[in-house]
Amino acid sequence: MVKTPKAATTKTETATASAEAGVSRAKLSQFYSIVDDARAMAKTVMRSKNSQNAQLARSYDANLKTLRDSIRGVNSDKEADRLIKQATLTRSYVEFLAKQTK
Repeated sequence: MVKTPKAATTKTETATASAEAGVSRAKLSQFYSIVDDARAMAKTVMRSKNSQNAQLARSYDANLKTLRDSIRGVNSDKEADRLIKQATLTRSYVEFLAKQTK
């Protein structure tokens, strides 16, 4: 049995743990799709003549921008799911505003 240096073993264990704790590409794709869609709708509402809805849309857009920045610090699918849920809820608020402006 060949002994491996301790540093090499630790490096391998760290790489394995990081891979297991990472966020899947599918989750990231889902998140970015939701956020991009919601931000596009928010920008449309911001251009509307209804100033109250435009102000709400600005607020939701800022929230979505913050969520998009937050995904960079996520290390697991569970954390990504939490942000996806928040983004989906915010998108539904923006959809409501968009329907009112039509």
